[in-house]
Amino acid sequence: MKILVVDDSTAMRLMIIKTLRQAGFGDNDVIQAADGQLGLDAIKEENPDLVLADWNMPNMTGIELLQALREEGNNVTFGFITTEATPPMRELAKNSGAKFLISSTRRGDHIIMANYIIPSKGNVKKLLIGIFGDGTEVEDGEVITLEDNYVANYVCEDTTVALCVADLSLVVNSGSGMMQLPPGVAKDAIKDKDPTEVMIEAYYEVANILTRVLMNSKSPHLKLTTLHKPGEDLGFASGIDGKCECIPFNVDIPGFGSGKLMFHIT
Repeated sequence: MKILVVDDSTAMRLMIIKTLRQAGFGDNDVIQAADGQLGLDAIKEENPDLVLADWNMPNMTGIELLQALREEGNNVTFGFITTEATPPMRELAKNSGAKFLISSTRRGDHIIMANYIIPSKGNVKKLLIGIFGDGTEVEDGEVITLEDNYVANYVCEDTTVALCVADLSLVVNSGSGMMQLPPGVAKDAIKDKDPTEVMIEAYYEVANILTRVLMNSKSPHLKLTTLHKPGEDLGFASGIDGKCECIPFNVDIPGFGSGKLMFHIT
């Protein structure tokens, strides 16, 4: 298979090619073009099987390239890899004949494909019912701070791309529910603000399972690497703090009580 990568950034083209190799496409013929017009010329000369293009480029943009190809009757498989991914862009790409639009984030020498789903309270509830049983309730909540709560670090290719934030009550109640501890023990831990290591370790498993609500079959794999307690250094989160979407929930664990949960997603 022959793949054409079209992007006005040399660094981005090289990172896309590196990612293709890491994904198992190293044996394919990969060629490059530095803008849409050069891409159009390369398509006519090289007849690639797949085109991966940026959206914004000089001389001819990615969407203009796609539209020019379709007007000429060229139905080569075409997809976008771009740092922008608004709903109107996705709609225009789809209507113009693109197979996909992947939002990418450049960090160091990696490209993180930010193709994750926004967790809904329905999906979160369904997953938590599988852990704690019927009676588990999930409702929309309010945004909580990172510094005063427990922060689970979700990583793709050694780069933080999402956080799972929980308050003390959720950590204790869900951890106690996992371990089937007496509700009175959980209540005392919340009152004293002193969760046991058993509770925290059990909540770690809950947070690990919660990665699933961010992924679908096309998402890059997320893994939980560390769980940080209130007051601990969160320097790893500086790259996404303030540049993300926060999705907060109130979660009620049957037999124990409620707590706050929030996903912090790039």
